[in-house]
Amino acid sequence: QLYLVQPMIVNLLHSSLVSDFWHLLFVSSSLCRTYVEAGVPYSLPLLPTGEAYTQMVNASPIRYADKVKAATMIQIGTCDRRVPPHQGREFYEMLHNRGVPVRVHVYPKDCHPLQRVETQADTFLNMMVWFHKHSVTQR
Repeated sequence: QLYLVQPMIVNLLHSSLVSDFWHLLFVSSSLCRTYVEAGVPYSLPLLPTGEAYTQMVNASPIRYADKVKAATMIQIGTCDRRVPPHQGREFYEMLHNRGVPVRVHVYPKDCHPLQRVETQADTFLNMMVWFHKHSVTQR
């Protein structure tokens, strides 16, 4: 998910972040969605071709992590079976190691849609604090 605060990108917010489509292909509970989101045609039976592999790698956000400059908050549900939680952590590490302002919130009892009432309250409050802290108008 991407939220704009000004006409330019100031903050990024990711929930259940897919960072690597190729590896997601082998562990996701939603195989066809992995193909579609990576822009690869899907039909059964389908084994990934070399071309599909290249397209998935090129569509993976982690490939472009070095271009991210915006303050980024990542929210992860540890029970997510659609997007493995380690993908969000890997993206966090890539940004953190490059000096990008980044924060990760982990919700141990939630899954792909962060829908528990406690989680939604926490994510909402943390989003508001994050946007206030990193807003252009606050600088």
